Amino acid sequence: MENSFIGEFNKEFKKLYFDYNKAVSENDFDKAIEIGERILKGLIKISKEHILGVLRNSTIKDLVEDIIAFHEKNLAFIEGTCEAIKDMPVLFTFDTKERAVELLSSSISEFFSFVLGALIILADLEATARNYSTKNEDKSSVPRVM
Repeated sequence: MENSFIGEFNKEFKKLYFDYNKAVSENDFDKAIEIGERILKGLIKISKEHILGVLRNSTIKDLVEDIIAFHEKNLAFIEGTCEAIKDMPVLFTFDTKERAVELLSSSISEFFSFVLGALIILADLEATARNYSTKNEDKSSVPRVM
């Protein structure tokens, strides 16, 4: 995992989150939900590919799977709610969309903090391991073959 990946992830997330907050502040809940779903899907994808995929400890892996599953359930709830109300008049859907945005905001905030923290720790561990292995490598000796 490279620092450039973390930097790109952070940069892309900030832009999406800025757009999300703008939509929320303008009470454009349809747009906010659309952007929020993209953010949450992205966080889920990154957590599965870049965090869960490199964990070796089964207890930690189970914990991370539970965290991911929690946010997947939130996403499914929001998608289901939006599907259920899509043909209803706006007058009856405003409160429901507002609650969906509140759930999205909470889930995005919590999950982003988790994902970014995990990525930073994994990147540091990888860099430390790489540094350690190159330090202890004796380049003057030829490996023995048995």
